[in-house]
Amino acid sequence: MKKIILILLCIFATVTITAQKDKRLNGIEKELNTLLKTSKASGFAVAIVEGNKVVYAKGFGYRDCENKLPVDTNTLFAIGSTTKAFTSAILGKLRASKKLSFDDNPRKYIPKLEFYNNNIISKAS
Repeated sequence: MKKIILILLCIFATVTITAQKDKRLNGIEKELNTLLKTSKASGFAVAIVEGNKVVYAKGFGYRDCENKLPVDTNTLFAIGSTTKAFTSAILGKLRASKKLSFDDNPRKYIPKLEFYNNNIISKAS
């Protein structure tokens, strides 16, 4: 267990040091703190990924205001139904680049997809 904690601390330190050296991120914390104040959010976390590498990760504000527990890079947030908006946006971009059509049966892209009522699929085909 101690080894895992040590490894996680090393990863966090590396990410933090890398972010501090990346000149593209100069002033990002000031901007994010301003966003925290103007949005009146209790807290949020930010991660910036380039390729397959996290170049910046930090929490801002509180995950529990009453107990003054800060947001960190491991804080879990309830995101509600926002995944629907992300999915719609991605589908729209794929349609715009002609990589899919809204008229196609979803099984064309996900062959193992099953619906409760197969009659719906036969009508959509």
